Amino acid sequence: MGVLNNLPLYYNGGAYDSLRNRWYFGTSPNNLAFVTDTNPSTFASHGAACANPNPPTLMLTQSWTRAWIGDTLEVTVGFLPLSMAFLAMGFSDQTYGATPLPLNLANYGMPGCQLHVAPDATRFAIGANNATNFQLAIPNSQSLLGVTFWQQVLAPFPGANPADALTSASIRGTVGRAF
Repeated sequence: MGVLNNLPLYYNGGAYDSLRNRWYFGTSPNNLAFVTDTNPSTFASHGAACANPNPPTLMLTQSWTRAWIGDTLEVTVGFLPLSMAFLAMGFSDQTYGATPLPLNLANYGMPGCQLHVAPDATRFAIGANNATNFQLAIPNSQSLLGVTFWQQVLAPFPGANPADALTSASIRGTVGRAF
């Protein structure tokens, strides 16, 4: 097998290739054998952020901090003028109760913003330097394998609109198993 296009993260004798979302086993980039991608954990862009030059951003803290069974999903939110944000997490991007999604937030003082995620659960975090992190433990339960979830951030943003808040782009993720 040739050298990978990106340098993988070595983890307990294996390597995670974030470009291909695959796990390999070996001791170096030149000595790797493909292990699996049959149960990958995904984390991909979904809905658009508010129409603002600098909306908050939602991304994986590191490429390997995905939703793996028995591990921790860790995301970072950037472009936060007050270094704080709410993370909405849900299991639908179609409806929240009787409310169809995406929901235009103009009537809530946020023109150009939409809620793309059913806010089944929310978390609040305060960070520093215009960013914050969220960590979510994924239980060690095989029943979660392949579960799809969505996340989106709502952040205080003074002066951005009448509500003084903006939303990030949403993401769509799936829970996977590393090995």
